[in-house]
Amino acid sequence: MICPFFGDQPFWGNRVYHLVAGPKPVKQNKLTVEKLAKAIDMMINTTSIQQKAAQIGETLRGEDGIANAVQFIERVANGDVS
Repeated sequence: MICPFFGDQPFWGNRVYHLVAGPKPVKQNKLTVEKLAKAIDMMINTTSIQQKAAQIGETLRGEDGIANAVQFIERVANGDVS
């Protein structure tokens, strides 16, 4: 569950939700005990969310994030933004 309050967190909260890998994000200033309990219950008891989150985690663990970031920065530095 993502409780966005800064920077890119709203984007990633919505991304997780739209990928059906977690509940709808709740802004930190709107978070209540009831909303948190409902989200935790959903994550614990919804097999499809658990499977999707596991699948995304497996994909991310298989990536070389540092090498990808370096390649992206080098492309931008060289003017290749495509």
